[in-house]
Amino acid sequence: MSYYFNIKTQSQVTYFELNEKLNNPRIGFYQSPANLTEPILNTKVYIKGKSTRGVSIYKNDNTFSVGINVIASEDDFYLAINTTKAIAQLTNGDIYPEDHEGSINIEELTIKFDQNWIDDLKTLAVETFLGSIGKDKHVLVIGCCYMNYRIGPRIHETLDDTNITTYYNSLVRYIQETQFFELNKYQIPSVIVSSKQDGTNRKSYVVFYPSGAQFLAYADYVVFPMNGGRYYLNYNQIELIADSKFKRLDEEQYLIEPLTENEYLKIIDKIEVELSKIDEETISSNYEVFTNDELNDEFDRLKYIPDARVKIFALQRMALLINEYEKRNIPLPLQDSILNQENIQDDNSKSGASTGNATFEKTDLGTVTSTDNEQNVSIRVNPNSAAVDHNVITESTSEQGQGTLNEPIISKPPWWKFW
Repeated sequence: MSYYFNIKTQSQVTYFELNEKLNNPRIGFYQSPANLTEPILNTKVYIKGKSTRGVSIYKNDNTFSVGINVIASEDDFYLAINTTKAIAQLTNGDIYPEDHEGSINIEELTIKFDQNWIDDLKTLAVETFLGSIGKDKHVLVIGCCYMNYRIGPRIHETLDDTNITTYYNSLVRYIQETQFFELNKYQIPSVIVSSKQDGTNRKSYVVFYPSGAQFLAYADYVVFPMNGGRYYLNYNQIELIADSKFKRLDEEQYLIEPLTENEYLKIIDKIEVELSKIDEETISSNYEVFTNDELNDEFDRLKYIPDARVKIFALQRMALLINEYEKRNIPLPLQDSILNQENIQDDNSKSGASTGNATFEKTDLGTVTSTDNEQNVSIRVNPNSAAVDHNVITESTSEQGQGTLNEPIISKPPWWKFW
């Protein structure tokens, strides 16, 4: 369920003007510019502590669209109405509700879109959450004010599912109480997404800061830097290494408090314990059902483990992985992490190897460069940005931005040279 008010006008509205007109000290804008005199083109306005979804604002040609979405709080509904009034007043624009023939004035807007209207709309689509989360145990993702918010069985168990209204009220209250945090205190790393050119083998990664103080957005893997190398841990395993510095914000995502060096080292120790738990038979069975791309992903994860040549679990996994490569008679991935693209192209020209294409994506302003064959990326994150898909309800997040990189093809070197 979504509902839009359209305001037709040729005029613009700045962040400063709208903020002044709404006159609420708890008002915030999603990723507002440093210069609040810039015109609003695409943003989300919210009330800290009161909003769930917030209110989207889009400027398209000569029309502002003000929208609300499923599981919007009552405060969001009133904020949408007040934002519509404010933009109409600031621009002398005409208001066109989506289900209304012709325009209405501000007085008519106030009369028609009252508490009764809110009560009729606010619980629409709540049954989807009850069925998908409560019955089918799925995790749904909705764009909220700071993040893509994830709702699943763990949160469902805390809610009042007596009826649709009690479920709505308890879910709204849960989101209001958990989604907001001090943006100036915590960094927000980019989520980097890699895939092959045809869109297959899609993987997402987020970097864990050794100093903590970050929002850890959901991704397939969390990357833990250590001694020039890195550990890759499946996001679903974070709960196995989490300590008191990890605060869960929604179904799966965490807010990490500042960490000392010793606390970070303890986390690394826990990661190694988790990576050491699977026995050889289980590892080998897993590798047998991996696709070739998944084998390459695992190879990449293993080769960057710090001091891997002296760690039994890394040696064990790599030996079993190499055995699977040999059984399939396929080459190991190229070792190119210490080479730049020019070096790789020179190697190709000497060997006469052909090149292919791969695709990478990023959710915001992080920088992405190639480090391995076909789909792998290295990451330099922008610590002060995050991407929110404002309106979507999905079972996975969506990301933006893409590019291409070349894939050199060479003969297989001895596996131990990767370490």
